Amino acid sequence: MNLPYLPNSWGRIGRIWHVAMQHPDANDDNPGTINEPLHSISAAAQQAKEFDTILIDEGIYREEVALIRHGHHYRPESRILFQAVEDKQVYLRGSDIFKGNWENLGNNTWSASLPDALFEADAYNPYALYLASDVQKIVRPMEGDQLPETRGQIYMDGQPCAQVCNVEQLHATPLSFLVDQSGRHILVNFGYNNNPNEHTIELTMRKRCIRPDFEGAVIIETRGIVVEHAAEPGPFCKCSPLSLRCNLASDTAVYKTWNLPNSSLHVPTLMSGAPGYQSINNSVILASLVDATKPQRFDEMEMVSASSKDAGRTWQLEESTRRPYAQAQNYSYTLDERTGMLMRHYIEHRNGLDPEGFFGTREHAVMLQISSDGGNSWSAPQLINEGKRYYFNILPLDNGTLFWPFMEGSEDNRHHARVGTVIGKWSEDHQHIDWEQTGWIEVAPGESIAGLSEPSVAQFANGCLFMVLRMGAVLPAQNRSGQPSIKLFSISDDNGHSWSKPQPLTYDDDKYIYSPRSFQQTFRSIKNGRVYVLMNISERPTTGCDPRTALHMIEIDEQTLRARRDTLTVIEEKHPEHHELIRYSNWQTFQDRQTGNLILFMGLHMSEFCPIRFGYDTNLYRYEVVLPSEVD
Repeated sequence: MNLPYLPNSWGRIGRIWHVAMQHPDANDDNPGTINEPLHSISAAAQQAKEFDTILIDEGIYREEVALIRHGHHYRPESRILFQAVEDKQVYLRGSDIFKGNWENLGNNTWSASLPDALFEADAYNPYALYLASDVQKIVRPMEGDQLPETRGQIYMDGQPCAQVCNVEQLHATPLSFLVDQSGRHILVNFGYNNNPNEHTIELTMRKRCIRPDFEGAVIIETRGIVVEHAAEPGPFCKCSPLSLRCNLASDTAVYKTWNLPNSSLHVPTLMSGAPGYQSINNSVILASLVDATKPQRFDEMEMVSASSKDAGRTWQLEESTRRPYAQAQNYSYTLDERTGMLMRHYIEHRNGLDPEGFFGTREHAVMLQISSDGGNSWSAPQLINEGKRYYFNILPLDNGTLFWPFMEGSEDNRHHARVGTVIGKWSEDHQHIDWEQTGWIEVAPGESIAGLSEPSVAQFANGCLFMVLRMGAVLPAQNRSGQPSIKLFSISDDNGHSWSKPQPLTYDDDKYIYSPRSFQQTFRSIKNGRVYVLMNISERPTTGCDPRTALHMIEIDEQTLRARRDTLTVIEEKHPEHHELIRYSNWQTFQDRQTGNLILFMGLHMSEFCPIRFGYDTNLYRYEVVLPSEVD
């Protein structure tokens, strides 16, 4: 018999512990075999060792699983694996069923007292804690007429209720709740004609679902189980329905939610192209989503088109568009608000995916389509370029033209890239765009490893274009001084036809902003008119693509072209239990027309050097960055 050769692969070599809460003979004193299974996941976790698998049969397990052992990050096969039995639905929840004495207050609003167990000595009470993870304070007293959000959460039939801050918001928001000023009662708007006694109501009661009893990174894997409803979930389950980060110095708040496109069991978890509004007449957002829920090669994943009517909180998937990634169009959308015309561009891989990655050497075609009816119909694809160029987001300028940056590798050094720009002008009937190539931006090989890439542009209030560029640190040698790990910027005062020499992006005290060789984005806020940069910032210089363990936002002073240190804002950062090579990177954004806030979508990635890169966290997270509205 001929067996296929699978390099660097392994089977599970440890013991299998069987857990089956619904088995008639299940008991935590059992040996954990298939015929004599354990009743709880916690009992299995207490006995499992490196290399072992905990195989969990169907059921809702309401536990806080304590970890006393795990794997080693240099031996990925040693991870303890928590796996659902195939085709079985397994939930590990930090919530309990709540059967309260509900009082009908009218206006679809009901009231009940929180369980007495929350108020016992030394009990963990999430309903008494402020939602903001970086602000340690008790919720009460009330701040004016506002009741700050708590870390507790209420669910009706599995759906989370939105937490609001006053009674007026409660009455206006179906499926919402409020913790009253005393902290002992909840007020819930269950929606029109919904009686909570006729539904399944759950309350978050536990801090964690999976709790390590040791410090540092946790090397486990969960596969096929849904871990949810914990008040402070840590890194190994999807985010609680809402979390909050308060950046008090910059007056910016960041709300984070787990994005639920369709199902909690099978979720597209990578937004591969830029999302965009469908038209100037509605609030529908269009996007391309990649299903990254399975540990597999990137070119084996599937892509599906999706739309959202609620600013990206939920998504409607167009299943008819689901295709293998190599055969699908990865659309990036841009709506020209002046003309109402919708554009989408994509790469056509005529010879399959590039085996060296997205920025490799295989030639491809860049295509553009135009729609005048919100994407119901599209023009024939227009060929923009055939070769090795990669085009980024289109920016409609104040003068009515379209600005489009790209990068391409040099002929003599395939790993040294430069950045170019094109300017587009609409035809009179807005059915075609004429593109003109304009200026180049480049540096010498000794000034940046791999050259310049991933250009991002914003337009200042005075009309100047501000471009931020990715570069790579150059170590000093006998014949060169070296270059630090930073971002570069360039300015154009003629709508992109010519560009200034790239300069280091610094703080307002002229100190370097250290950043790895990573993605960055700049944008001009529709809420306050200020220009910001999103990027990974390091405490010290680095020589490669890591660390990307924190994502930051900082405002650019349009007069000095420096970053205002007092506006530095943390969007997300590494949890203490995360692996050191996690990455907050490769996000996508749009600006919400109704609120003016920045909406950012990002998954948790792992460095290509990380031995547990796949199967780590396949969720897609939605961040709403609440920007200040005042202008200095």
